[in-house]
Amino acid sequence: MTENHPKKLLDCTALLCPLPVLKARKALAQLNVGDVLEVLATDPMAAVDMPHFCQEQGHVLLSATQENSIHRFRIKKMTYDFGSFNNWGTLEKVAVRRPEDAFVSDKKIDAEWRDLNFHARPDLKNARKEFAAVEKILKSSGAEIIHLPPHESLTLDALYTHDALIVTPKGLVKPRMGKPQRRAESEVNGAALRALNIPIAGEITGDGKIEGGDMIWIDRKNLCVGVGYRTNQEGIKQLQAIVGPETTVHGFDLPYYKGPTDVFHLMSVISPLDEDLALVYRPLMPVRLVEFLEARGMKFVDVPDHEFPSMGCNVLALAPRVAMMVDENPITKLRMEAAGVTVHVIAAQDISRKGEGGPTCMTRPLVRR
Repeated sequence: MTENHPKKLLDCTALLCPLPVLKARKALAQLNVGDVLEVLATDPMAAVDMPHFCQEQGHVLLSATQENSIHRFRIKKMTYDFGSFNNWGTLEKVAVRRPEDAFVSDKKIDAEWRDLNFHARPDLKNARKEFAAVEKILKSSGAEIIHLPPHESLTLDALYTHDALIVTPKGLVKPRMGKPQRRAESEVNGAALRALNIPIAGEITGDGKIEGGDMIWIDRKNLCVGVGYRTNQEGIKQLQAIVGPETTVHGFDLPYYKGPTDVFHLMSVISPLDEDLALVYRPLMPVRLVEFLEARGMKFVDVPDHEFPSMGCNVLALAPRVAMMVDENPITKLRMEAAGVTVHVIAAQDISRKGEGGPTCMTRPLVRR
């Protein structure tokens, strides 16, 4: 079998737009990177739609021919199907690390929690109970959960999987994290997902710093990144080189707030809920970001001042206008519900509040639709 011999034949004859592209997307999702899909179609629009689909998704269109009324496309899968690039689409696949694999033991907790700037010592037994409730909500939403492994190089912070990998159209990017104690996480997490055939596109090295919590995808072509103590301009420069000219990385300066030891990311002040709605804490948002989002028709649900410290703004979108948040933020919850958002509330004393990592921080979404 030659390298570009089709692994699968997909017959889309007699199907009209957009079905040939939708079926090709589904078929490619079941193939490995490097496999070739051959598609047959009779809809004249396929001659336009299929090349556009390949360009948008990063696949290689090896050939496009026509014989009588039949169009024949040979597509080489070059990327993993990460779905829609935004922070609010329906969550299909998510990576997490359970407390027993991050906190590990009481001995490890006692040795690390102060040095990592936890506000108080987490209780492992209660953390496991709280996280079980998180997983129940994720499963009920239809998401496939990938459990990341323990490793001796990891700290308690490894519970917060969102920061340690970046999802891009080209594949996963391993960041060089701004918090030095966390720099082993990207290698451990990246290796675990690479073993599941999820491709690695690159890594941030040298003086570059970047963390996943500083990023919000608007769409496949626009990525907003906060510049602060966890992410710097060199990190953004390297990320832009990896994602290529198809995606524009927009940098926004973050405020000093509590300084370099604090856990403060761009997503500390904004959690997208839908393509036209975001939960925000405007007093700490970059002005340019507010204007950037408003120009795109984004409306805001505002977190009240007294609920920002209790992580009222740290909300995970499970689907458009469906979200998970930590408890004891009743005003924020009511405001989201008034905007048509279904809200799932979790108790999170030991998994969130003590380490300042809410539902967004504890999850690394991999695929959204």
